[in-house]
Amino acid sequence: MRSILPMRKDSHTRQDFGILRQRHNISKTGVLGLTRALAHRFGPEGIRVNVIAPGYHKTDMTKPLCSDPIPAAKIAAKAALKRWGTVEDLVGAAVFLCSPAALFVTATTLPVDGGYVVSGF
Repeated sequence: MRSILPMRKDSHTRQDFGILRQRHNISKTGVLGLTRALAHRFGPEGIRVNVIAPGYHKTDMTKPLCSDPIPAAKIAAKAALKRWGTVEDLVGAAVFLCSPAALFVTATTLPVDGGYVVSGF
């Protein structure tokens, strides 16, 4: 059982269409396309390729943002679970996608974003 599991920033269905964010959106879409292409290429060899799309998680990279009370609260309020994620929140998704429980799962993106993907509802 072999798996390739890239991480992709941001939930897979949220896009910011501002002119300054175009490169970011293009790179997110590129990871999705690469994942699908690799899944197609390596599937016959039994290698599964999936992506984890984390939302806002407390990490060293997001420390300036999650340490600022006003934007941190706004971000948490948009998520269905009303909180920021932690690195530990990503572990279950990674274990699942690399486990026998996901033997028939490939070429897919799993958002681990606390429901941020539905914040537009």
